[in-house]
Amino acid sequence: YVDVARQTLGRISQTVQDLPHGQIQSLLASNAMDLPLGVVIMVYDEEGISVGPYPINAEQISIADRQYFSDIKAGKSWSISNLIVDRLTGSKTFAVAIALKQKERFSGAIVAYAPMSVLADAWLGASGRQSNAFLVHKDGWISARLPPVDSDVYDTKVSQEFVQSFAGARGAYLAEPSPIDGIARVLGYAEVPNTPLIAVVGLSRSEHLKPFWFQVKINIVLLLPMLALLFYAARKVRTLVEENDLASARLARSLKRNEGLLLEIHHRIKNNLQSVSSLVRLHVKDANVATELNQRIAGMAAVHEHIYRNETFADTSAREFIVSIVRKVLFSTSANHEVAFSLADIHLRDEKLMPIGQLLAEAIMNACKYGYPDGRKGILSISLASVSDDMAELSIHNDGVPLGDASGQGLGNRLMRLFAEQLGGDLQVSSNDAGVTITVRFPTS
Repeated sequence: YVDVARQTLGRISQTVQDLPHGQIQSLLASNAMDLPLGVVIMVYDEEGISVGPYPINAEQISIADRQYFSDIKAGKSWSISNLIVDRLTGSKTFAVAIALKQKERFSGAIVAYAPMSVLADAWLGASGRQSNAFLVHKDGWISARLPPVDSDVYDTKVSQEFVQSFAGARGAYLAEPSPIDGIARVLGYAEVPNTPLIAVVGLSRSEHLKPFWFQVKINIVLLLPMLALLFYAARKVRTLVEENDLASARLARSLKRNEGLLLEIHHRIKNNLQSVSSLVRLHVKDANVATELNQRIAGMAAVHEHIYRNETFADTSAREFIVSIVRKVLFSTSANHEVAFSLADIHLRDEKLMPIGQLLAEAIMNACKYGYPDGRKGILSISLASVSDDMAELSIHNDGVPLGDASGQGLGNRLMRLFAEQLGGDLQVSSNDAGVTITVRFPTS
């Protein structure tokens, strides 16, 4: 507005002094169209007496006592007033005045009076009942203020300390409570280009934070039930986790205790079998019967010994188990046969170990007893292969003499078929000149 007002007044000053008083009003009216609605333009002579009022015909007005008139009369080319009461309309306005000169001599002034409505757009941007907007002159005069107040502050310069607080071309800071209304505001300011004015907008911090805090309260009210539910759920989950940990610890202790008991059982069974073997040697008079019984007892004892020495309760490597059982059974028979192993890396469940171990023991003892009756050294071939994802095949072959016609009815054969049934498999026995082969196919799971 200030720039437009100065340009408009400059155009008027070029022709107004050459016109008769009767035409001045027409000139002012045509140029006032470039200014905001409500702006009044006045022309004054060198004594500050009005020459041609516009737009209202009124008595002559004197501005000789106004500071802005004194400034341009003293030599300034233009000036801006503080906030004043317009002597023409009685409203609070601020004036933009430029000097009129004839032959370099001061001959009067032309002045545009802007009411506070000129700042209305800026005021709408500031908003808030406790907010304000004002123009302050670098000399300390307040040239305009919204909302207007009834105070003599406009007739008194503000302190230079207050003016100097607007350092730089633009900025913002939290000011002390206003001496006019006592409200503390955040002041944002910017210099008005090509003028000695600083435009300031003051926002009441408490007023503008009210919507924020109101929204915070609404969010808290909405979130509290959710937070309470989350807290309850977290406590519940924590309780369940703790209970699960306690139950897991109890189960682990129970499992450890049961494993210890089971190891003790296998150990005691092995010791009891040794005791039985000793009783057989003492009380069975038939040496062949005693030897056969003791070999079977030794085979069973070897299985139990392997389990408790290796603490085997989960899936066990079939390769390690079979090699261990075969060597212990051969040792118990005092036989010196060679053993060829071909064992796939299969893991067996614990319930499969006992029948497999006993079937191996029975097959080896039968091979040593019937395959090599003359006591010659032979070769035993033990193989284990995986025939599908959940099926395995165990084969025990000896290169001794073939079986007789009635061999399938013996105790050893019946025991091996019983062990095969415990495995869930089927036993096959084949005999020819190359020796005897015992095969059992069983599920691994």
